[in-house]
Amino acid sequence: MQPYEHDDRGIRWVCDCSNPPVLLAIYDQSGRIEIKVRDRYYIAHDELQATCPRCGTRHVLNIRQSPAL
Repeated sequence: MQPYEHDDRGIRWVCDCSNPPVLLAIYDQSGRIEIKVRDRYYIAHDELQATCPRCGTRHVLNIRQSPAL
């Protein structure tokens, strides 16, 4: 399984430390990143750092759009 997988809502960002993998966030190509922590949802844009709650590995997601030339 890849750390980036598509589903109906967008692209799943996961840590493959276990089976099934741990979902870190869901994002789309526009740069919107959605994170669920307990009973709250947070929205980030373009870049995010997350620590896997299971294995403790730090992951960095950077989906900034590069400027058109």
